[in-house]
Amino acid sequence: MGGCTVVPERVGLHAIVRFRCPAGGLPVLTAATAGGLAKVVRAIAGDGSVRSVTLASDHESVFLAGADLEELNGLDARRTKAWAHRMRKALAELETLPVPVIAALHGDVHGGGCEVALAADVCVAVRSARLAFTQARYGLMPAGGGVTRLTRRVGQARALLLLLTGRPVRAAEARVLRLVDDVVADRQALEDHLAEMRATIEMAGPEACRAMKESVRAAMAPWSAASFAHEDETCAAMLASPERREGLRAAAEHRPPEWAVREG
Repeated sequence: MGGCTVVPERVGLHAIVRFRCPAGGLPVLTAATAGGLAKVVRAIAGDGSVRSVTLASDHESVFLAGADLEELNGLDARRTKAWAHRMRKALAELETLPVPVIAALHGDVHGGGCEVALAADVCVAVRSARLAFTQARYGLMPAGGGVTRLTRRVGQARALLLLLTGRPVRAAEARVLRLVDDVVADRQALEDHLAEMRATIEMAGPEACRAMKESVRAAMAPWSAASFAHEDETCAAMLASPERREGLRAAAEHRPPEWAVREG
């Protein structure tokens, strides 16, 4: 079982939240990762000097590879629901930070990794990055509020296209779909772009930035609250289903899943 740790750094007035995985491993999301993210986010929320937050990964070619399927496969329905609740809570706290949050996507982003990116205010991706909502192939659905955030970003038809097919989309197409906001040539260009964004944020009044983010969130709040509540209820039922067990078992056994056919 792998998993990545969440490491906070400081660059002047700005915080960087890094996902760091063991040598030779992939940056996957575990319950411990969710807990670590929530802890770091709360510390940033209590630091009034922070002007922006950047989400980044130390892996050479992957931003986040999604949930740790080995961990999920070892959990019963009750503990899986607890895992999902922990992830939802961490991403809700990330999304509600009073300062701008930027996801720096230098590599591939899968499943729950896309949910983390969607909790940011702005997504910037290198041209070679690919994003894919892979949950359905394992009998799962986004467990961190990703359906609501995705639909809010790209609209109903595009959200369904991404969720049902699970196909990877490269950064250029993701920008057309409004899944990412900016595309840059490579990792160095990404670092330059982030530095420029931080400098621009520093020129703006900090209280004005906080007030504007709060106002934008308030404009979306009524629709989002109802949608998140429905998504949580639906996800809980999905996590208790035989389909979830079969999907994760098939992944562990490296075989195609055998989905049951609903009767009636």
